[in-house]
Amino acid sequence: MQFMETLFDADDDAPEELEAWADWPRCPDCGKRRQARCAICGFASDDFPLAEYQELGLQSITTRDADDDAESSYRVLLMCPVCEEAFRPRFYARCAACGFEFGEGVRIAGGAEPLPPRVIWLTAGLAAGLLALLAYFWAILR
Repeated sequence: MQFMETLFDADDDAPEELEAWADWPRCPDCGKRRQARCAICGFASDDFPLAEYQELGLQSITTRDADDDAESSYRVLLMCPVCEEAFRPRFYARCAACGFEFGEGVRIAGGAEPLPPRVIWLTAGLAAGLLALLAYFWAILR
């Protein structure tokens, strides 16, 4: 029985802890880590671990490609805890903590969409009908 325990150690099935990226970019205004977005599933976080596999032949995994676009130019691979895929980090253009604008990165379409004309006309019609009903009862009960 002891032979079986040493052959199949319970700790072998435990997932390995991936190391954190030490050179994570920070906001120059508040100092918090920039929020990155997974390119596969869209999950956003500021705490993705480094992927087990990094590209070979790199002098430093924190260098950026000058010819690559700014959104995914970091030459490091991160691991998404949701979809469990490795991806190049794409950082948001605005700091989630203080709102500092970085000038580069993923932009979120902001603002509410304008109301369709049908909704505006329906609301105006209901308001006019309610006013007509109130005027009618006011004239009768006066």
